[in-house]
Amino acid sequence: MTGIRLLLLLPIFAFTQATEHHHKVFSFESEGYRTFRVPCLVIARNGAILAFAEGRAPTDRPPVGNVTTCWGAQASVADHHCYDKDIVLKRSYDDGRSWTDVARLARANATYFYSNENAAVDPTSGTVHLQYSRCKVATGYDECVNVLVRSIDNGETFGSELVLGRGLGGPAGGWVMRRAVGTAWHGRVIMPQYYYGTGMLFSDDGGSTWNKGNSIDNCNENGIAETSDGNLIMYSRIAYSYQPKFFKSFDGGVNWFPFVTADPFVNADCEMSITSFTNVERTMLLASHPNTNIKPEPNGRQNLTIQLSPDDGQTWTPLVQIYEGPSAYSSVIQVNDTTAAVLFEKSPIPPPVSFHSIELAFFSVPT
Repeated sequence: MTGIRLLLLLPIFAFTQATEHHHKVFSFESEGYRTFRVPCLVIARNGAILAFAEGRAPTDRPPVGNVTTCWGAQASVADHHCYDKDIVLKRSYDDGRSWTDVARLARANATYFYSNENAAVDPTSGTVHLQYSRCKVATGYDECVNVLVRSIDNGETFGSELVLGRGLGGPAGGWVMRRAVGTAWHGRVIMPQYYYGTGMLFSDDGGSTWNKGNSIDNCNENGIAETSDGNLIMYSRIAYSYQPKFFKSFDGGVNWFPFVTADPFVNADCEMSITSFTNVERTMLLASHPNTNIKPEPNGRQNLTIQLSPDDGQTWTPLVQIYEGPSAYSSVIQVNDTTAAVLFEKSPIPPPVSFHSIELAFFSVPT
């Protein structure tokens, strides 16, 4: 990918604040929506940046359910009752400087609403796998299924829905396994999911058929990354307490075992995104999350931070502060050998009852 302006040139593991050159992607009360939330970021094989999100409370049709739970004064405390949500996409062909208009990929109606998207790009075929949750308006999040759509033209168009079974998406990102050469799970497509427990959906045939890994009780939103040895690490959020917990899998995401980091990991207070970052010398892990130990109250989510692990999750060091104000859900990915990018929810002032924008920030990673 060419032409990217790096925000930072960092010495190894230096903690630096990044406050400039963010590219605004989705904006509050624009393009027919009251607000946007739950970002998910991938880069297509042709270099196009694909930014997915939930488009909440559309203004061009009758509301689905109670609209105030999607964007108004009660949004932060009643988010689980927001049923007026589409899955939307914007594309950038110039490294994030400009974006297409919003494209609606799944449109809520009186029967269904959509939530919690994950995406992954197969580095071999270029297929973009997009998974999201389809839930019934009548029963809310108590009755949801994960569905998958695929694109073979770098995210320009997507095919028909394939139902993967009951559940909710990660959200924020899937993965295609690249380093487990010689194993049955090399090339496996993985999508985080949860439903009264957390785990993975996986496909060994390019997304045509799917299986479900074993679930971990009492956890919900989760994210995954591949470690240097071709195994998997998963972050999950403990239900109700929102404390972070890590797990590892040695069989491509079927079974998971508790994993304790050497450093106590900060309470992210919400979803956290995790990804693998590989350059010519080594594989590292990156995690993006609000850096706070405050309980999940309207003022609690702030200080979007990137942490780096050089040793497959054993230790973590703050790498860069992306934004110190109100910030929450995010999606972090590798761009090239020296650069990563994060798509994140941002608000200028607390309380962030409706995040004012979803922005893209680039940052450098030490080699």
